[in-house]
Amino acid sequence: MLVAALRKELLLQWRTRGQLMAVFVFGATALLLFSFAIGPNAEMLRIFSSGFLWLGLLLSSTLTLAESFHSEMENRALEGLLLLPSSARALYYGKAIANWLQLTLLGIALVPVMVILYDAGTTQLLKLLMIIILGTAGLSAPGTLYAGMTSQVKAKQMLLPLLLFPLIVPALLASVKATSLVILGDPMNQLQSWIALLAAFDLIYWSLCGLLFGSYWGLFLAPAEKYMGEVQRIMYVHVPTAWSWMLAVLFTFGCSIAFLFTSNLKWDSRMEAGLEVGVLLAFLLCCQGAIWAKPTWGVWWDWDPRLTSVAVLLMATLGIVALRNFVDDPSRRAIWSAVATIIASVDLPIVYYSVKWWNSLHQQQSTPETVSSAFHIPLRVNAFGVLFLMIGFIMLRTRVAALKLRHETTVPHAQGEAGELA
Repeated sequence: MLVAALRKELLLQWRTRGQLMAVFVFGATALLLFSFAIGPNAEMLRIFSSGFLWLGLLLSSTLTLAESFHSEMENRALEGLLLLPSSARALYYGKAIANWLQLTLLGIALVPVMVILYDAGTTQLLKLLMIIILGTAGLSAPGTLYAGMTSQVKAKQMLLPLLLFPLIVPALLASVKATSLVILGDPMNQLQSWIALLAAFDLIYWSLCGLLFGSYWGLFLAPAEKYMGEVQRIMYVHVPTAWSWMLAVLFTFGCSIAFLFTSNLKWDSRMEAGLEVGVLLAFLLCCQGAIWAKPTWGVWWDWDPRLTSVAVLLMATLGIVALRNFVDDPSRRAIWSAVATIIASVDLPIVYYSVKWWNSLHQQQSTPETVSSAFHIPLRVNAFGVLFLMIGFIMLRTRVAALKLRHETTVPHAQGEAGELA
């Protein structure tokens, strides 16, 4: 169904290709007007060219996104689409991907205008293309969501940029910085870090949009479960949180093994990110389980094998995080954390098989064969949403940990040189 929705959107865009030309002219005009603010200073124009490119693309995107739901609003066509045997998820992602492709083409078309106006050429065309693809992905996912939210209000042309611009500031800054490094040069090899940061924000944006959609479907569209009733709807966030938490534990376990074999502190940064994200997911998992347990079991907490083993692993992970804060030497901290993480990860199989090994109040794992399609469709959507959100958070936290590690390993050396000079 997603392919059919995407085909429909691409066909509509092809039929209204004159509108894309008008948006391109608007973006090119914006780049021309930006150059008037700098004047005839060629060096300054080249320095600010990346920022002007993304500002022009951002302003042009509001026109494209605002009109993306125009066809569906005419003659109540959107209601007709929702009556078809298809999911709103496919309609949203089809439109978001189509907008992504359109904004990517627009960004590519604006690059020659930037080169002519600002003399900002580069030979790293593939890297520039990658940045445009990642940057426009960060614009299209939340932009399509907000365009759908504002499509039925009178002031949609004003509300869309008011809602969209504050949300995409991180991705916009990363896009501008990465583009600037491609054009002006990258003497300190920062480009890879900025591209990774941009990809992390893209994952967060796309996962949050899918998560919001899946939550809406699970809370309002999916039917209530026969025996548990409305309380069953927490499954749509509880189960995806549990899956992602177990993946985070496996990720930290793998990073610990990799560090002990390679002694590369990059794996320690990844392990630190996985530990902290795992703590967050485990805490949310326990809170969601308590909300589910009270109306179902009659108590907020029970020393059930599943609950107890999850709590033990959460406390063990918190202890490892605390250990890292009390050890100053990076190498010693990494070794101790890796060993402690491997020991703590032994509890993960116990968590998974606890409902099979012992008599447990907690239900056993369900399978697609035992779950109705009305339930597992929003469940799968939220599962991918939480998964991509977890990956995005781990990527961002890994970058922070790497910068902290760089500071710890370079500052003492710099201080020593300063003392010698004194």
